[in-house]
Amino acid sequence: MKRMRRSAAILCCAIVGFALLTGCGKAVDDQGNTLITSRWKPVEFTVNGTTTEHEPLFIWEIFSFPRFKCDDGTHFTLLINGETREGTVTPEDDGTYTIVFDNNDNAFQGVIEDDVLTITSSDNNVSLVFKTS
Repeated sequence: MKRMRRSAAILCCAIVGFALLTGCGKAVDDQGNTLITSRWKPVEFTVNGTTTEHEPLFIWEIFSFPRFKCDDGTHFTLLINGETREGTVTPEDDGTYTIVFDNNDNAFQGVIEDDVLTITSSDNNVSLVFKTS
C-alpha cells in the first residue's frame, strides 16, 4: 500500500511538473516583442548617470531593487526602495508606452524590445531595465 501511494505521488509530481513546463511560453505581440503584462525581473537601473546592476546574491538588493508589474495592460505598480507607486500605461502607435505615475505630471516612456522593458524618465535622468523569461 505504501509503495502504491509513493508511486502515485511521484506520478502526480511528474504530471504537474510537465504541465508547468509546457505552459511557460511567453506572450508576444505581432512584432515578436514581449507583452507589457508579462512578469518582469529587474536587470539594472540608472539614476543621474550611475548604473547599478541587479545582483540577486545581495539580500538588500532583493528588497530595494525596482519591481514592475502590469497585469491588465493599463494600470501598473512599481515597487522601488520599499515604496509602492502606481499609475497608468498607455500604448502608443509607434510601439512605445507612455507611463504616468498617479499624483505626478511627469511622463515616462516605456520601450519593449524582444524580452527587455526599458522605462526612461522624460529628462533621461532615470532609467529602469527589466527582462522577462
